[in-house]
This record gives sequence, structure tokens and C-alpha cells, in this order.
Amino acid sequence: MVLSKNNQIKLLYQVLDKKNHIMTRDDLGRKRIITISAILPTFLRSMEELVDYRYEVVRNELVAFGGLLTKGLIDELVIIDGSKNERGSAEERLVMEMISSAYRSIPLFHDQVDLLNKFPTLQGRAKLGLYDLVVKVMHQFDPRINDATKKYDIFSDGFPSGKGAGLWLAIGASFGDILAFFDSDIKSFEGWHVASIIDPIIKNFINKQRRIEFVKSYYTRLAVNLDSPEKGFYRVGGRITRLFMKPLLRVLANRKILGGLDKLNYPLSGEFSGTRNLIESLHFTTDYGVETGMLIEIWKKGWIKKISQADLQFFQHFPKSDRPIRNMVRQIVSLLLSELEGCFYPDDEIVNEYIIEAKNEVKLTWSIVDQIEKKLNQEAKRNLYKDIKSDMQRIGTYSKILKELISSKEKRLKVNKMPSWKEMIQNLNGKNFQSYIRRRSVTYTLEILNKLGIVSLD
Repeated sequence: MVLSKNNQIKLLYQVLDKKNHIMTRDDLGRKRIITISAILPTFLRSMEELVDYRYEVVRNELVAFGGLLTKGLIDELVIIDGSKNERGSAEERLVMEMISSAYRSIPLFHDQVDLLNKFPTLQGRAKLGLYDLVVKVMHQFDPRINDATKKYDIFSDGFPSGKGAGLWLAIGASFGDILAFFDSDIKSFEGWHVASIIDPIIKNFINKQRRIEFVKSYYTRLAVNLDSPEKGFYRVGGRITRLFMKPLLRVLANRKILGGLDKLNYPLSGEFSGTRNLIESLHFTTDYGVETGMLIEIWKKGWIKKISQADLQFFQHFPKSDRPIRNMVRQIVSLLLSELEGCFYPDDEIVNEYIIEAKNEVKLTWSIVDQIEKKLNQEAKRNLYKDIKSDMQRIGTYSKILKELISSKEKRLKVNKMPSWKEMIQNLNGKNFQSYIRRRSVTYTLEILNKLGIVSLD
């Protein structure tokens, strides 16, 4: 069902009202209202993105999150950036732009920062990482975090790269009882999207019988024409999900593998939420296979019934080129074959079954294209470019990757997994590392504010 604007606003305030009436207990047994952390991974492919439409998208998401902080629907926003410069070290220009925008557009954050200049005592606490900023920025390649991983014997080779590793780091730095994750390439992002993906979990806190602890979003993904973003056309996006993951999950489910996951409308969505208890139980892969890895582990643990779904309707985004998409497919196939080793024995027939299911998915996509166009004409006044030929070519490419990796273990990519946070905090080094990165998220944000000239450090 498509939500009207009035119903979207109504949903947001309904969820806010529920949140404000749900109490939990802290480590000392004291009652408090539940808290929600939003986590936003960011990344610059090139410096040109700082002045094009992609940066505008991130900035608009930031403003929307600011509105949720002001209302009290979320309690903190943790931005984790993975941008590198030509030397392979941390590129800070995006985080500087993000914090500058947050200071200008988020009143609560603005007031918190201004207090640091007025009161030396508060600034002293901030320098120790003991100040409660509602917006915190972290850099995945921050040298101090890298040093801390070695000091506390977490990663002997330093902190790893990859989207999954970044999300893992942000989880450790956050404090929410519920964690909500959103990608940073959503052109049509709105506050009600956050309300929608946390609502099933909020209901779980009210009604313990529901047992929902993980929510995956789904939507019609629309890729913006980069040649003319404001006047051009859309393509149907979601190449990996639509043309690879959904068909392959159906094939595996027919073989009694990963059953239940084939019912997910958008298994690879980067927009999801979970209770801290569930999220901290999972082992994140370091790369773009992180969403797949989470689902496999949930299936292995027998937690399929803990999953709910949320319809976010239309998502407009700026697409990646096909080359990194092919590499993502390699990462996902390598992960699947590694994690399911011993559960089943892959053969070439899987490839043939996948091709059949993928072609069926293409037919399904274009059978509902009239419905998509009708909605587009109401909201975006754009045309939908029907590109069945490219879809079929991609299916051919993905099937070759699948066949190659099934046939040769040597060609599979290495799967690197992070320890779960539950495992981490069972020993002193893990506890100390988490304490450090929570403080570092504050001190690093303070350093960025100082570089921008917004805060003057003694």
C-alpha cells in the first residue's frame, strides 16, 4: 500500500509516541526511555563528488536526520566515513563537509557545539571524549583507531577496510537499544523511512510476544540518469538484488538451503534495523557482502521468525558503474560458498537454475512497469527507461561469475569476518577497545570542528 504524505507524517509521530512510552533498564537497573542510534556510512569515490549531486544527496539525508534528532525519534547519528586519498590514508574532506553542514542545519548539534566555546569545563570533558554529541563522525582509517586495534590486540594488521568493517566500528561506538542503518546514496530519503524500519521493533518492545528484532526494508529502486539528474529518466535499479540475489535465493531455497530468506523482497537493502542484542550477536564481513553475511548467520541461528519487512516505496539513488557491481557479486558468491560449505554441494546445475529464475525476475519487473510509471508520473514527472537488453546481459555476466567460483576454489575471494561485539566485550581488551572508540568518536568530531574553525581548542 502506498502511503500518502499525511500518512507518512502520521506514521512518524505514531512511532515517536510509542518510543517515548517504552521504558527499559540501564546496567544499574534504573528505568529509562529506550534509545535509537542511526548509522550512516559515507564514502567518496573521487573528490569531484564533493561538488556534484552525490554530495547534495548526503547533505539532504543529514538534514532529514537532524529533524529526527530535534523531534527525539533518534538519539544520535553516527557517521562512519571510508574515504581514502591517493596515498591510501584517511581523506577528511567529506567528514569536514558533513560536520560543517550538521553545525549549520541541526539546531541541537549547533547548540551543543556552541556550549564548548562558552564553557572551558565542557570543552575539557569533550577532549576526554566524555561529552554527549548527538552527531558524531568517525573515520575508518583514523590512525588513532588503527593504533588502538594493535594496542588492544584486536587486529594485528590494523583496522581493515570495507563497508562491513566500517559498520562494525560504528556499532561499537553507538549506544542505542535499537540501531538503524541507512546508505548515503538515497536521493529521496525522508524521516518517515526511519520510523518505518524501527516500528516493528518498537512494537516488539511493547508486545514481547512478537519477537521481531530485525527489519529489512524493501522498495522500488530507481537509478537516476547521471547525465541529467534533474531532467533525465530513471532505470529500474537494484541490479545485484533483482538480477542475482533474489533468483539465487529461490534456487537455494528449492534445495532446502537458506529457506525463508527467499521471501525477503529486498534481501540486500542497506536500510535495516535491529535490536542491539541481535546486531551485536552477528559477525560482520568486512566488505560489501556484509548484508548477505548477516542474513546467512540469522538463518544459521534459526532466527528467521525474528525478521520483519518495511515498505519504503520508491528510492531514488545514484548508481555505481557495472565494474564495482561485478566485484560485489564476486564477494557475495565467495561468501555464500564459504559460509554454506558442508550444507550443500554446488554444481553447474545451480547456474542453469539461476539463469531461469533470473529471467523470470526480469519478466516480473517489466510486467509491473506500468504501475511504476504511473506512480512516477505522480511524484517525479519522469520517464522510466526500459532496458531489458542490459538486464539480460548482466544475467549472463553474473552466471559466468557464479559458474567460475563454483568450479574453482582458488578464484574465490577471501572472506574476512569481524568478531561479534558480544564476543568482543567478554574480555578486557575488547571492553577497553569499545570504550576507546566511543570516546574517540567524540574527540575526532571535536578535532574536525577545530579544523573548521568552529571550535577553538586551547
